[in-house]
Amino acid sequence: MAILHAAGCGAVPPKEDAALGVPLGEASVEPGQYFPSYLSTMKEVCGFPDTPASTVLNDLKTEWYSSTLAQAGERPLAELAAAEPERFHIRLLWLRTFHHPMIVRIEAEASGKAVLEAKLLSGEGGFKVGEVARSLRRELSPAEIRAIRNTLERFSLAAEPAGTCELGTDGAQWIVELADGGRYAFYDRWTPEKGAVREVGLAMLRLTGFDLEPIY
Repeated sequence: MAILHAAGCGAVPPKEDAALGVPLGEASVEPGQYFPSYLSTMKEVCGFPDTPASTVLNDLKTEWYSSTLAQAGERPLAELAAAEPERFHIRLLWLRTFHHPMIVRIEAEASGKAVLEAKLLSGEGGFKVGEVARSLRRELSPAEIRAIRNTLERFSLAAEPAGTCELGTDGAQWIVELADGGRYAFYDRWTPEKGAVREVGLAMLRLTGFDLEPIY
């Protein structure tokens, strides 16, 4: 599924510091949905005066991302976090146009015990995503979960806007959802060559031991 993006824009945060996401109470998910409704109203402003404002999530992206998560048997992350607000939750959805979709989710308890779940689907991220072809569930060592948290801090994911606009068709969507400290945040990037979303995503992917090539 190719999506055309306009260049030079970033999501405009609400008056509260959107870099820290929103309280879990404001990230409720409607029945049958995967993402909080505020993402469908949060506007993006592109760097061209004649470019109409869009939203972080439109109907196409919402259906695309949600259907992939549903095929993998995933639950809404905000819903998981609301049920266990004391836990750290982070999920990567990696949709490469011509390669297998991957989902990596990590949950960590306050005690430090952490579990990683990864799923590789059989299809292509831009077309029919297929079924779960390979899955992994394993505990993470204290050093591994510490490395994930350090990556979040080192690359300042919390300072990133929810969405940006780039110009492109085929490529890959990197979607990171994070719930921590009673707050929820969402980040969506198209084929990032650098930056916090890519670095956090790569750190999560490498913990799976799966074949990640090609990375784009």
